[in-house]
Amino acid sequence: MKKYLIIFFCFGSSNLLSQTGISNTLDLLFVSSNEVNQIEIIDLSQNDSIAVIDTHKQVHELFATPFAPVLIFTSLEDNTANFIDLRNLSIASEMSLDVTPEFGVMDPSGTKIAFTNLSEGGIQYISAYGASTIFTIHDFPPTSAVLFDTNEIELFFSGYQNAWIGFLDLNSQVYSEIELPIISERALLSSPSRSLDGRYIYISNNLSGEVYAINAFSKIIFNSFQIGDLPARPYTTPSGSFMYMIDQVSGRFLSVDQNQFGIYFDGTLSANLDLITVGRFDRFNLFMGTTTNNYLLFDNVTLNIVDSGNFSGIPIETFGSVDGRSAYIAFADTPNISVYSLESQSIGLIETTIKTGFDAMTVGLSNNVCH
Repeated sequence: MKKYLIIFFCFGSSNLLSQTGISNTLDLLFVSSNEVNQIEIIDLSQNDSIAVIDTHKQVHELFATPFAPVLIFTSLEDNTANFIDLRNLSIASEMSLDVTPEFGVMDPSGTKIAFTNLSEGGIQYISAYGASTIFTIHDFPPTSAVLFDTNEIELFFSGYQNAWIGFLDLNSQVYSEIELPIISERALLSSPSRSLDGRYIYISNNLSGEVYAINAFSKIIFNSFQIGDLPARPYTTPSGSFMYMIDQVSGRFLSVDQNQFGIYFDGTLSANLDLITVGRFDRFNLFMGTTTNNYLLFDNVTLNIVDSGNFSGIPIETFGSVDGRSAYIAFADTPNISVYSLESQSIGLIETTIKTGFDAMTVGLSNNVCH
């Protein structure tokens, strides 16, 4: 493992880092440039940039451990996971990975990460604190982003181009599959999502428009929904009440109650929507897309669109604030971070020192769940 220091710059008052508690990621947002090899750190308590880190390589994904001063980024240039000690803004270690880290998912405790890819297959499960491998399965099926259960005993994954959903026991490293009753000849499956309590797993087929609901305990498919032509990955809301399905072609939006699985809302919003931030009490829902700058705000009580407009760029990612009052949005083609107030329907701006678009964003703690 390589160990070396990197250069950083502070902005604002000279004691800003000590004021924010750089050793704690809970109030921090991290974005990486898509043009230069840098990561910027934003203090969300003041909406200010507090540091820029030179990474020496292109960042692919970012992972912030919520209860430790560790920021991790992966790079596809050399297939590495790189561990930054936020107490001194230095790279503490560089870990060569056996699996190309096309997709990475941090577990609910923020202590482990699973890396997978769609081209070669394989899975590598690592310790986020120890910068060490827990296990690697080289012949693991090709898959996109995986999903952890609430107890971190099991991991769910899709067959992607195969019509099945898989279950990996993290203790024994043994995995099994169950077939999905697809109505098309081929499958193109999304990554799985789950209910807040971990009881239900959801997965969509992007070739036929179906969304399947699976009981995580019995491993039985108990329901399915026909959404449209290209469903986005199913989304479950922070308070756990609803499961959302949206068709990216027609804009059809289906909201389902996760207790009785009755349809709460079935209507049309807008096409090309695949990112969602949900506010507190599961009320206000901000929809946007990774191919458009359009956005709209849907009120889950009045069942109406209460705001719509255009962002300054094309979003790459969105995270909800812990209190569910705001959404943070980073863009592929525009610097700065937009802050959308879900309750006042207003847009603020966090000015960034990096004057490029971004390719990755994460936060120390968010109300985003199960997705």
